[in-house]
Amino acid sequence: MDDTRIDNNQELWNEICFILSENIKPDISETQFQREVVRALEKLGWRQFKKEIIEKISMPSGTSSIEADVIVQSPENSVPFFVIEIKAPNVDSTNKKIAAQLLSYMRQSKCEIGIIIGNMISIIWDDRQSTQTDYLLLDQFPFVPENNTDGIEFINVFSKSGVMENNSIQGYIQKKVHSIQQNIAYSEEKKRITSKVYCEKIKEYIKNDIESNLSKELADKLINEISVSISSKDPQPILNDSVHSHSVNSNKIRTATKPNSFDFTQYTLDGVTYGKGRLALAIVKKYIKENPNTSFHKLENIFPKYLQGSAGVFKKLEDALEIINRDKKRHFVKPDEVIKLTDSTVAVSTEWGVGNIGKLLKAANSMKYEIKAIE
Repeated sequence: MDDTRIDNNQELWNEICFILSENIKPDISETQFQREVVRALEKLGWRQFKKEIIEKISMPSGTSSIEADVIVQSPENSVPFFVIEIKAPNVDSTNKKIAAQLLSYMRQSKCEIGIIIGNMISIIWDDRQSTQTDYLLLDQFPFVPENNTDGIEFINVFSKSGVMENNSIQGYIQKKVHSIQQNIAYSEEKKRITSKVYCEKIKEYIKNDIESNLSKELADKLINEISVSISSKDPQPILNDSVHSHSVNSNKIRTATKPNSFDFTQYTLDGVTYGKGRLALAIVKKYIKENPNTSFHKLENIFPKYLQGSAGVFKKLEDALEIINRDKKRHFVKPDEVIKLTDSTVAVSTEWGVGNIGKLLKAANSMKYEIKAIE
């Protein structure tokens, strides 16, 4: 891709972020937000008057019908290019029930790509060739403008020119699925070669090697006196494409694996090692250092509440202090910890764990922050 096209697509992504995030009032209704989504699709080259963008389309489902928010299609083709489920920005669009709802629309319309647009953009894929009931969360795009290669990729894939001229969606699916499969293989191989079983195989190799120099008795004695273990030598980078596989059952979606409740992973950012809570503080501080003219509302758009969960990534300092008075400390509130914005001072949440740190890492990754996990 030439530099001019990259610059144009970056500018277009910046405009999409403005339309769907920066210029959106926190209390906007879903209906009003849908109008902005259609406006953003028009920026991508799709045209409503040509019936390429269809809103509130009813689809038969058994004895009743279901209604998709938006589909994007070619009027000559009965199968949409993609189906969109829209949620107001103040709703946690990562809720798995939303993906289940979208999946039902996708299957009724025989469309393999679905997009959830709310406080971020999420892409899910339904493999129509598979007999399984799984879907894959291929990607998530927080509304982070400026120097965002992920945002440029979204424009490349889902713009009208990309879809119609370059068959971009199929190429995107193949790339993402391959990346996910490689990450699965990476994790499985790492687990295999650090397992006790694999270490016993190495001990057996050592035994066979030393038996040429020692009697069998002494070789057995030596092997029994040593232990072999393999562990990670260096901090491992956060992989760009995490595995997001979910199984559907009675309209409920649950994650296929459960994380260990006790996770003591640490992380490095800019050469400093942090636990999960301090890492969250460091990420927000880094963003403000690079963007000193940030308001409270803009910071909420960059770090949406859902990244942390119900409590949010940060609160205004006065609200954080009030929580301490009535309950307990849940935010970083020391003078050197609080963060000054153009219109307020905020305190970052201390409540981070294996269940929510991944979403924040994804957002930081989209900003090109180099974070490594120390296992």
